[in-house]
This record gives sequence, structure tokens and C-alpha cells, in this order.
Amino acid sequence: MRDQLKAHDAFEPDVVRVLASALDEAWKTVRNSVTFASNGHAAAARERLAQRIIAKARLGERDRQRLRDDALRHFLQTLEQEAGAARSAAAAKRSDPEPDPVAHSPAPPRRQPNPTRDAEESRQHAARCLQKAHETSSAKLKEALLAQSQAWNRLAAEQQRLERRAAERQAREAADDDAHK
Repeated sequence: MRDQLKAHDAFEPDVVRVLASALDEAWKTVRNSVTFASNGHAAAARERLAQRIIAKARLGERDRQRLRDDALRHFLQTLEQEAGAARSAAAAKRSDPEPDPVAHSPAPPRRQPNPTRDAEESRQHAARCLQKAHETSSAKLKEALLAQSQAWNRLAAEQQRLERRAAERQAREAADDDAHK
């Protein structure tokens, strides 16, 4: 974002800091909610957020929270439009009715825990719930899917915390073993 701004040289340094902060916050929200197919897709999404923030700033907006919220709303609308287009194309190819997103939302894994794998899978489940929330027109269903996405993200964070604690414990035990030798 800073490179884009320098190229246009349209904003004072303190405004650039506000814009960069708005972008960082918006990006953190998106990264915690969406799993991208590739680094290229992630970079393109971040670029879209930056472009929206810059466009609003050129119109005079300087409030970090309003810039962030507008960028996120715009990103969500873009996802909804893309999902709508994809649904329309898929519906044209098939004659069966669209499946109920809740009936197909991912269930928690049932197997021996592996925190690293499970944290990533939990994030993927969260992203799928979020995508389904964007695809539905039912406010109640959207709310339920968003809540489920948040629950999956909390589970991923807890799984990562447990993994860090286990690694710390192993490091302490190895240090204790070395000290006793």
C-alpha cells in the first residue's frame, strides 16, 4: 500500500499511517476468516482492500475505523457477487435445487488429535462456513453460519495455543535432561 501511495504522492505521512493501519486491521480480519487457494489469491484480496481504502481516502475519509469497515463491507459485497455468479452458473448446469448450506456445513473432526493439522483444518472449516454465509440470502442462516465460523476460528486458536504449550514443555524437559547429565 505504501508503494501505491508514494507513487501518487497524494497523502501526508500521518494520513498514510492511518491508511496502512486500516489496511492492516482489515487484512487481519480477512485472513482470520478466509482461506485462499493460493498466495496469489491472498495478495489480490489484500490489493483490493488497499485500493478501496485509498479510493475512500481520496474522497476525504480519514477515520481508520470507517476506512477499515468500508473496505471489509466492500470485500464482503464482492464475495457475495462472485458467489452469486458462481451459484447462477452452477444452477444453470444442474436441475436439482440448491442444497441447504446448514445441512452441508462441516462437522468437527472425530479422530486422534493432531494440533497442527487440526488447527489448519479448523481454519478451513471456518472459511467454508463463512463462504456459505455469504452465499445465503437468509439472515437467520447467515447469522448461524457466521457464528459457526467464529467457533471454528476459536477452536483453531486454542489448538495452536495447545501446540505451543506442548512444544514449550518438550523444550523444558529436554533442557532438564541436559542439565541432569
